[in-house]
Amino acid sequence: MKIQIDVGERAEPAWKDKFPQWKSLNETSYSFCEAIHRWDYLKDRPKPEVIFLALPEGTNLSDFVFVEGGAKNPESFLFTFPNMTASIIMQMLGFNSRVLCFNNGVRTAEFAKNECKELAKAGKTVWLFTSPSVLEDEKRVVYFSSYPES
Repeated sequence: MKIQIDVGERAEPAWKDKFPQWKSLNETSYSFCEAIHRWDYLKDRPKPEVIFLALPEGTNLSDFVFVEGGAKNPESFLFTFPNMTASIIMQMLGFNSRVLCFNNGVRTAEFAKNECKELAKAGKTVWLFTSPSVLEDEKRVVYFSSYPES
């Protein structure tokens, strides 16, 4: 599944009560939260034993934006780390799971998909969240897949 989140519009989100610090989120984490909120039906899927978060550039882009902005709010830097994005995803979903964060440049998404397929062959339920590093028409594209594929 694919969704596009307009990163230019950061109005108070409908999910603000699930993550009151939403103003501190970088655009990637904000976009993942918005996507999960819109994908409400995920709560009806079998809970994963493992979640993969695949971000081709890791935190490089948000780190650059933080530094470029003068590093004025050190507390917000914490929210640029992939493990924080993973933690926020768990908070939005309302459950815990093992999370693996991948960043391997242009091969990230394909590598993560292959890992998910291998775990599914071994009988595991796996979810994959990924997003390319480049915005598409000023929008963050977020993808979701679950394995085994249904």
